[in-house]
Order: sequence, then structure tokens, then C-alpha cells
Amino acid sequence: MDGSLEKLKNDISNELLHLKKKVFVVIDDVDRLDKDEVFEVLRLVRNTAKFCNIIFVVSMDEKYVIEQLGKKGILDGKLYLEKIFPLVVKLPKIDSFELLDSFKHDLRLMGYPVKDINSMFSKLNRQEYKVLEDAIVTFRKGKMFARQLAASMTFLNNSLGIHQYALKDLMFIELLKFIDDEKYQQIANSPTAILRIESLKSNWQKVYRYDGDCKSLSDKILVILFGSINEYWVKRGSIQACDSFLNYFCYGNIAEQVSRLEFSVMLKSSLNEFALDGLKKIMSSWCKSNKCRKNSNSIYDKFVSYDIFSCQDNNTIRAYFYALQYWVEYDEACPDLHFKILRYLLDKDVHYSVDEGYLRKLAYNRFKIWVSRGGKLAVRMAKILAQLYVPEFGNHLIIQNKEIKLFMEKNIEFLLNQKDWDALNVVQEDGNLLNMVLKSSLVNHGSVTVSYVNSLVIEYFSEQSRKSKNYQRLKVLLLDTLNDKTLTSDSSKLQTAHRIIYNVFGTVSQGMNDFKTYCDKCFVR
Repeated sequence: MDGSLEKLKNDISNELLHLKKKVFVVIDDVDRLDKDEVFEVLRLVRNTAKFCNIIFVVSMDEKYVIEQLGKKGILDGKLYLEKIFPLVVKLPKIDSFELLDSFKHDLRLMGYPVKDINSMFSKLNRQEYKVLEDAIVTFRKGKMFARQLAASMTFLNNSLGIHQYALKDLMFIELLKFIDDEKYQQIANSPTAILRIESLKSNWQKVYRYDGDCKSLSDKILVILFGSINEYWVKRGSIQACDSFLNYFCYGNIAEQVSRLEFSVMLKSSLNEFALDGLKKIMSSWCKSNKCRKNSNSIYDKFVSYDIFSCQDNNTIRAYFYALQYWVEYDEACPDLHFKILRYLLDKDVHYSVDEGYLRKLAYNRFKIWVSRGGKLAVRMAKILAQLYVPEFGNHLIIQNKEIKLFMEKNIEFLLNQKDWDALNVVQEDGNLLNMVLKSSLVNHGSVTVSYVNSLVIEYFSEQSRKSKNYQRLKVLLLDTLNDKTLTSDSSKLQTAHRIIYNVFGTVSQGMNDFKTYCDKCFVR
């Protein structure tokens, strides 16, 4: 405090002269600093290196440091460094074999099982090894990538099982994420922008293919993953298979898609019917979210690809049926998909690992709940039930035709009692639910359609207290046209009237008879 800075420096230098050993100051990772920090460290080195017996050893990426000095206004960064460092040692490039060997060692310590890791590496070809060598250029990058890959491996092993994905595919898709996150996000969210979909010749399995060039390292990874495909067979769980593709993006749910991983975890997290609130919320958010509505076809794919037939766990099977129930309830858009999955599940010829009676009871109870909800669900259920009823061939389902017919009637009964309907609503094509449910309840018999609920509807509206006072409107809508003798059979007006009748009452003679009974009994003249 009572001397000059120059005197202080001289005092320190004199003290350092008496040291018997030199003092080495090692500074690493200068190339991790920003321009201001780089400049400050170099300034301190320049000023302090003038002391006796003090030697600085500074490691850096020279190109990066020169760039940062340029941002500080130092035009010749190389000359600036030469004035500070009288000796520059260029380290040789690390042997790629040592880098890969270190990466494998780190992965074995972090990931598991080791035998699968060893087996995967033993099957890599020279081209695949070369891509790994070009991506892992330092020990630090190798350790970072090993951590990233091990985290995904552990998650998939615990959630899906080691045999539900290909370890090599996981390693290279994670490598793409490691070196080119932009391309990875594009593959994850819009795969068809880069890949094309084709069907295999043997079983029409849908797979992804890449036909692009190999200019960049990320393109070479895409060639490894999607370039060479056996046109007859793709291993189950491969990233090439469209129905397994999403499993490989396990730490980021793809917009509008449901992965097999998501679906499997959801089912296994629901242990009994009294603890299904979580499952219900997930299905609801998949189907109803306005922000990111999950694609119905994606949900359908996961239902049909989940191996429910070999499942030994009653809780998982029950969760599967409950999830199906919530899907039917919440997704208004796709009754055809609902129908397909129900046919798939309820077929007698498909043998489950659990007792068929248990499954039948579970399915029967689900139908009872569905037809007691009413509202727009009644329209979906009417369509599904009408398609499940197949009288001309006999119904090969664990839910029989007589039971399906009962559910059709219950579906209508519940809807009729939900609000104060008017008999005119039956034939009014104004979007009312009663008309839509009746149209959806028609069962196809080849070229004709039959309704099994007409008598129930007529009986309901023929009660004195429920008879409609809108007979005149019925006349204007249908009866005047039907009674007009001047209209020919090809008249568009007459065809429209018949279409309205056939859409509700069916196209056989019984349908027209039911319409006449409806007109006579359900209206006040």
C-alpha cells in the first residue's frame, strides 16, 4: 500500500529468484471461453509470465482463440499469440481406434446388458465404424455420446425390453442427434420429408427408405439406418419398420403421434379398474387436445400392434380394454377404426392367453357402459354395433348377435330418455342426434338395409303424451311428395323423399311398412 506497483513486481521477482524449482501454471480449456474471457486470460498470462521461474502451459484450439481475438479488434490473432507464447507444440491427432475403444469402454460402464453391447459392436461393418470414427473425434465427445446413448438404452430397456428395439439403430439415430440436431428433429417430426414409405413384398409391412446422397456425415447415418432394406423381411423392432419408428425418439414425444413406448407404459401403469384416472387423462389428452391432437391412425396402429393375445397379465388386458373405451368415447372422428379394432379383439377364432369368459365379460361390460353414455357417443356406438351384427353369415364374435341387438336397443332407449324429442326428429335431417343414431343403426344385408330399432322408436312416440303435433310439417316434408301421383319414379323430389325414409327405416318392404306405422301412430292428426 505504501509502495508503487513497479516496486511490488520487483519484490516478487526477487523472491521468485530464490526458488529451487520452477513453478508451472497449467491452464486448460481456453477454447471454452467467450471473446472477453479469452482476452482477459491471455492478458493475465502475458503480464504474469514475465516473472522469474514461472512457466505457463496453456492448451487451446488455436483457430477458435484467433477467431475470438478478432472479435475483440485484434486483426492478427496469430501474431498476438506468438508474442505471448515463445513455444507452440502441435499435438498429433488421437488415433481413432483409441477414441472408439474409450467410447465402448464408457458405454459398457453406463449401459447394459454388456453382452448385447459387445454383440452389436462385433456386427458393425467398416462403413459403420468409419461413421463412428468421423463423429467421435475427442475423448470428451466419446464420453458425452456414451452418456447420451446409455440414458436412452436404460429408458427403453426398462420400458419396452431389450428385444423391442435394435441397439445398432438406436446408436446411430442417437448419433444423428449428437452431431446434427436439426436433421434429427426433421426425421423425428416429418420423416416423409426425407424418407419414403414402401410396403414389403412378403407381408406388406410398411417400412421407411432413404434414397438421398451421402455428402454429409448425417446423410451417411441415414444410409446406414434406412438405405439398405431386405424387400421381403425387416426385423421386428427395427427403426425401418414404420410401426416401431417412434420408439427410437424416446425422450421427445413426436407431435401428433403415439409411440409404442408411450402406449406400453400407459397400459402397464394402470394396475386395476379403480386406479385408471391416469389412463383416462392420457387417452383424453391424446384425443381431445387442441394444441397437439394425437393422430387417430397412430393411436389405432398402437392398439392393433400391441400383442394383447399373448399377454398373460389380466391387469394389462383390462387396462387395454379401458383404454379402448376411452378412445371410443373421446375420439369422434373415426368409428371405422373403432369397428376394426373391436372386430379384431372380439373374434372367436383368436385365442387369448387368458380365459375367454373373462374377456367376454370385460367386453360385455364395456358395451353396457358405452351405450349408457348417450350424446354423440350414441352415433359412434350405433355405427359400430350395426357393423358387428352380421346375420347372413353368422356372427363369429364372443359378443353374440342377440346381445348386439340388445345393445342397439339400449343405445336408442337411453338417447330417447335424454331429452324431450319430437317424433318429427326421426326423419328430420337437420343434424339432430336421434336421426343420426337411427341412420347409423341400419344393418347391411348385402344390397338392402334393415333396422332392428324401428319398433322400439314407434312404440315410444305412439304413447299419447309423446305424440307429435307436427303432422302438417311431416306432410310438407314427405307425405305430400309420396302422395303426388304426377311424380314419376325418376323424379328427384320423390327420390329424396324415399332416401330420407330408407335412411331411417331401411330399404326392404318392412322398412316402408314401419314408416307407415310411424306416420299413423306417432302423430296427432
